Amino acid sequence: MEAKARFLEECDYAAEQRNQARFGTLFANDGSIVVPAVHPDWSSGRVLTTAWQDGRGLDSFVEHATQEERDGAGRALYQFYIGTLYRHGLFNADPHPGNLLFRYDGRIAVLDYGCVRAFDSETVAALIALSRTVRETTTPACVKRCGSWERTTPGRGLRSRRRAT
Repeated sequence: MEAKARFLEECDYAAEQRNQARFGTLFANDGSIVVPAVHPDWSSGRVLTTAWQDGRGLDSFVEHATQEERDGAGRALYQFYIGTLYRHGLFNADPHPGNLLFRYDGRIAVLDYGCVRAFDSETVAALIALSRTVRETTTPACVKRCGSWERTTPGRGLRSRRRAT
């Protein structure tokens, strides 16, 4: 059910337009990420028109970029994908390399907002806790943390089990 809903969202250009506009607002003043502006007058439920972005693909970027540029791109993409999830509960679930253009001004244009998922604050907190556990503890602690999650109905996300005290 969840997969079907996400697949159908990919074909909903009105929803993609709203998602892209939302990310555009979040990254309007960002020095590393560019979200192409949507042209609503030239878009519809079947067509999405955005501002043209010029840049090179991932393979070309990796081949020609310095280590410092690659490190900066990694930080920027982490902030885009994971930072947006942690701060705003939004996740762009299509991190395909073809959706990235490495611009000549050093910024990264992120394309394709058809598969965006919003998460409630409880789920985001659980993901943050899991990430922290993975970074800071041993394998048994990670297994214990993962075991504290239960799957709820499709579309409702992961929740941390509440223990009676």
